[in-house]
Amino acid sequence: MDPVSSRPWLLPRDQRTLGWAVLAYLALSAAPVCWLAARGQLTTVESPRPAPRLWVNLNQAGPAELSLLPGIGPALAERIVARRETKAFRYVEQLRDVRGIGPKTMDKLRPLVFCGAATDEGDRRGPRR
Repeated sequence: MDPVSSRPWLLPRDQRTLGWAVLAYLALSAAPVCWLAARGQLTTVESPRPAPRLWVNLNQAGPAELSLLPGIGPALAERIVARRETKAFRYVEQLRDVRGIGPKTMDKLRPLVFCGAATDEGDRRGPRR
């Protein structure tokens, strides 16, 4: 065996020095992160995922589908269905006729609902806002 190739790449003394240098580098590079985390200033950033788009036809949706809308619970969904059974919605603003839907709830619902026909045939013309 060749004496040069059997020699270690670094001598034990140099291995220890390199090990301490790597350890010091890791400790110093992690210090700012630990300091910010201890002060509560470190926040995580999540990758933005598009929210699922929910678009509900007020004249066809059942209580279960209406309950998926923000600010609409089971009782309010039933009131929307009861209002629709007496008179179909022609405009989204008619949701304000339902007890429990105020201006703030209406602002949340406006981009998520539309007034289509009561049957699937009328949906070809597009939604009525």
